[in-house]
Amino acid sequence: MYFVLIMLYGWVKREKIQEHPRYLKILIYSIPLPYIACELGWALSEVGRQPWIVYGILRVREAASPLFVGQVAVTLLAFVGVYLAIGIIGFGLMARFIKHGIKTN
Repeated sequence: MYFVLIMLYGWVKREKIQEHPRYLKILIYSIPLPYIACELGWALSEVGRQPWIVYGILRVREAASPLFVGQVAVTLLAFVGVYLAIGIIGFGLMARFIKHGIKTN
């Protein structure tokens, strides 16, 4: 990652970044990668907590909430819906900004 940043800095300093449209296109498509990495990191850390519940401290059945399947499904669908809406709005705004470019005064 640092090498890519250093390479980009070198191209910008030599004003040759415009000669690499493929690289610029890759940069555009890499815009959502930090958001994906953040969400996957959160999920990984939350899933990683579960063995600590099992290992001699607390049993899973003692830690689990007594919810019905329908309640869990509704909550999951609500979270998926909210994240999907935020994602669609975010990607739409990014696409609009990319399409119209930067406006200067």
